[in-house]
Amino acid sequence: MDIEIKRMSSDTIERFDQLNIVCKRFHVNYPRAFEKDRFFVEAVALHEYQLKKAHERGVETRRCSAISWLEAH
Repeated sequence: MDIEIKRMSSDTIERFDQLNIVCKRFHVNYPRAFEKDRFFVEAVALHEYQLKKAHERGVETRRCSAISWLEAH
């Protein structure tokens, strides 16, 4: 049995980093979290990652009031 190990792409690493940041912000222990909490932090992390990538590409984005409220808390 051969085991093949592949290196994660930089894109994947960035997404995991963003998920880690969001988990820390909302005090979520991801491996022990309820499914609804995992879903929440994954959604926020993906949204923030997409905003970051859009900003890097020079795309203008608008923030909704819910995201602004989350960032304030």
